[in-house]
Amino acid sequence: MSKDNDFQGSPASIFWFAFSAFLALMAIAHGAAFLMQHVAPVEDVFYYRVIFAIQASILLLTPALCFHIFSHSDARNSYWRAFWTVAYLALLVRLYWSFVGSCGGSIDAIFDQIQGRKLYPGCFVEHTRPDTFLAAWWGLDLILAWSLREPSNGCAFSEARSICWHLRCFLEPLCSQTRSKSAYGCLAS
Repeated sequence: MSKDNDFQGSPASIFWFAFSAFLALMAIAHGAAFLMQHVAPVEDVFYYRVIFAIQASILLLTPALCFHIFSHSDARNSYWRAFWTVAYLALLVRLYWSFVGSCGGSIDAIFDQIQGRKLYPGCFVEHTRPDTFLAAWWGLDLILAWSLREPSNGCAFSEARSICWHLRCFLEPLCSQTRSKSAYGCLAS
């Protein structure tokens, strides 16, 4: 049995499939957040939206990394790019609910937690700078992933380092020592 060197499906259909998975996960995340707010209410109404958006982003990130790591074809692989893109969109939704929802969009409230807790008592964003840096880095990575050619096998070590760095930045707050009621703390406890 010989392996076909081409992934099935056009890049547009692959992207729309991944985007429909994103929409479905966001609908489930927002529905679950609405239900959890009624079952176990918290002061910040955006708290569960942030938590479930993180989980949706992780669920979309998993196939992106698997398609990228386990791709043995020399053909252009659109599956990982599509899921990488929609996982980034889920991260942006999470940042939106954290920054605009919980903190009211106030830059002072987002970056200065003492003043932010006075202005917006529900503003518990603890990893603001790493989250912002991750969003900028991931956005640049997406631009490069969609605009550059598929790298040859000589870049595999560099790609592995990049993937490990993304995972570390994305999952590090999950393993932080503080187990407060932050956007990440509830997942780690």
